[in-house]
Amino acid sequence: MCLRSVAGRPGRCRPEVASRPGRGPLAGRLDWLHLHELRHAFATFLLDQGEELRTVMELLGHSTIRMTADTYGHVLPARARQAASAIDRILGQEGTA
Repeated sequence: MCLRSVAGRPGRCRPEVASRPGRGPLAGRLDWLHLHELRHAFATFLLDQGEELRTVMELLGHSTIRMTADTYGHVLPARARQAASAIDRILGQEGTA
């Protein structure tokens, strides 16, 4: 398993973590947590909070923005609705001023 640092640079790779599940200081306490699910949640939460698709792509290490959009695109319609509501509020305020 290879993790990225906070700055986005490749971090320390530890193949033994992926090849020997159930060992280590958290063994048994996080059996319900799988790294892929955590990665998916991380990306989904970032997009839901308004982070740019390009930033999420870079953090995940995807080679193309299309890969990120195809995988996490389900979050984007909610963001589009929020943006449309924001425009509605702005236009509504302009009409009353």
